[in-house]
Amino acid sequence: MTAKPNQTDTASKPIVCGTDFSSFSKTAADAAVALGRKFKQPLCLLHATDVPASTIVKSGIKEEAGRLRQAGVEVRESLLIGNADEQLAVHAEKNNALMVVVGSLGKRAPERWLLGSVSERAAMHSKVPALVVRDAAPFVAWAAGKQPLRVVVATDFSSTSAGELRWVRDHLLAAGKCEVTVTYIGWTPEERERFGREVPLSRIGSLLRREIKEWSTALLGREPDDVAVELNWGRADYRIGKLAQEIKPDLIVVGTHQHHGLERLDHTSVSRGILHHVPVNTLCIPAGTEPAKPLPAKVIHRVLAATDFSAAGAAAVEAAVAQLALGGELRLLHVTHSQLSRFTARPVIWEKDSPFGPPESVIDKSALETRLQALVPAPVEGTKLSITVDITEDEDTGTAICQAAERMNADVICIGAHGQSRLSAFVLGSVAQKVITTTRRHVLLAHARPD
Repeated sequence: MTAKPNQTDTASKPIVCGTDFSSFSKTAADAAVALGRKFKQPLCLLHATDVPASTIVKSGIKEEAGRLRQAGVEVRESLLIGNADEQLAVHAEKNNALMVVVGSLGKRAPERWLLGSVSERAAMHSKVPALVVRDAAPFVAWAAGKQPLRVVVATDFSSTSAGELRWVRDHLLAAGKCEVTVTYIGWTPEERERFGREVPLSRIGSLLRREIKEWSTALLGREPDDVAVELNWGRADYRIGKLAQEIKPDLIVVGTHQHHGLERLDHTSVSRGILHHVPVNTLCIPAGTEPAKPLPAKVIHRVLAATDFSAAGAAAVEAAVAQLALGGELRLLHVTHSQLSRFTARPVIWEKDSPFGPPESVIDKSALETRLQALVPAPVEGTKLSITVDITEDEDTGTAICQAAERMNADVICIGAHGQSRLSAFVLGSVAQKVITTTRRHVLLAHARPD
């Protein structure tokens, strides 16, 4: 079933709450009615059963609805036939619900299976955001304006994580005061490969923190109150649980992916692990919950220009300077395969007319830095342009460029589209392809000007 598009009518986005009349369901209902009051939305109270409802069940849902109406929120009760998790999901999607709210069944081992059968299934497979409630008190206090809502958002740079941050911005931050901590748990081998194996882990953590802060600020519309980054060798959900013990949030927001059939058996879900093991209210945001809204136009502040001293490489530098017409940071990168340059103590003379430039195997780094600086055209008068040069030795040029861009947190990578000869064109072409298919950064290909 295709989800309905967002509507401007606020009454068309109710909060759907499932109940089985247990104490856990009453806790979830207390949170749901508080959120309904805060978001100015009606509450749909549902009870699903495999058999037609008895008189006792009908009386029970009317009594619970009456209790919730005392909070001053519109409550609509419904009795449905079918599996509870399926009926909740279908009803929520059909009515364009803002969220589904269900109760947690605690942490005792036998009840974990029940959590998986109802609450977890509803949260993991709902096409609208699903809140699993363990404690209603923070939502009640937040709705009454007595305290901010302490929110931890678990991110991983994916489009689903971007959706989490947008949802927090458009609903939680728009409704009331929140203290938002953005977390990122990086897998150590992957992050070391991304930034370069020679970079210390403490430095990688600092670079990740800066990147997460800038990324989440753009999506939240303001800076997060805190950023927590960890490098980890194990499961991300375990580390998020440990962070939750330290931060003590009222709510964890995590993304979910819709998996079907046999792929569920081979999928380790961070959100599922958090639901099982972390005793904190958890809001699961499914992928594609809302259409991605365009972010404000981003001003380019940092550009990495990679050059091999060919005409195309020089064009890459020229294009990089043009990207920084308003000022910013320009880093010039040249990747050499030489293992002798570090030992060369004196400048070396080369044939200026050589189409291949100087032999890198015998050039010291100071000479290369001078050549790099000479490639930079004069910036626009009054522009504050910070220029640094980077000479890197690596047998894999494409990987070296990507790693340098990650360390810089570059907004754009500029590289030449071809070289001066057939051989260099082939090599640079493979480098460009490696960069484009590897990096998450924007890549600008520069072509050499025709003679």
